[in-house]
Amino acid sequence: MSSGARSILRPKGNARNIVARKQKLRGRAVTTRADADPFGVQTALVIGAGVAVIAPALINGLKGEPEPCPACGGTGGLQCTMCLGTGRVEGQVKDPEKPGLSVDAFVGVQRSPCECPQCRGAGIIFCKECKGTGYVKLM
Repeated sequence: MSSGARSILRPKGNARNIVARKQKLRGRAVTTRADADPFGVQTALVIGAGVAVIAPALINGLKGEPEPCPACGGTGGLQCTMCLGTGRVEGQVKDPEKPGLSVDAFVGVQRSPCECPQCRGAGIIFCKECKGTGYVKLM
């Protein structure tokens, strides 16, 4: 460490005892003092904050661009064949009085839209290679 850097971190003169306060510790009065130069502490905090902000950006920049998944073509999955991408299918409503039989509503069977059991309402079947992200090499 250079002498210039040491002088910034070391307090000069009366700066050594800037903060003094009395506390009671187990019935005894104890005086505590801050032995650091406020300018040095501030400089260290600013440099540390700058490194904390810039380092992740540099690391992400070194990773490069993400690559599209070759299995799904970058879409994240394929359209569900059961619900045709809507996420909903129509199920038959059962009559509670006649178990096993459907309720006839006029001429047809009464139906109620419900969540697709194959895609669980997503409308697509997620790709197993990229887990639905569409990219193989993630940031």
